[in-house]
Amino acid sequence: MDSRRRLSTWAAGVAPFTVGYLRRPPVDERVLKVSVLHPEKATMAGAVPALALSPDGRRLGERLVV
Repeated sequence: MDSRRRLSTWAAGVAPFTVGYLRRPPVDERVLKVSVLHPEKATMAGAVPALALSPDGRRLGERLVV
């Protein structure tokens, strides 16, 4: 098999993967830094801080004792 035929066979095999990679949606890489202020006289409940982040990373939950 000559080199041109090998190259065209390789390109035909790789092209669908390349097109699929280039057509994927962009990744949302927003970063948000915040400080959470607790109400006065509030303490975190339990020995271990009770913080929870939603699976999509958009919400933060916290358990406090007032």
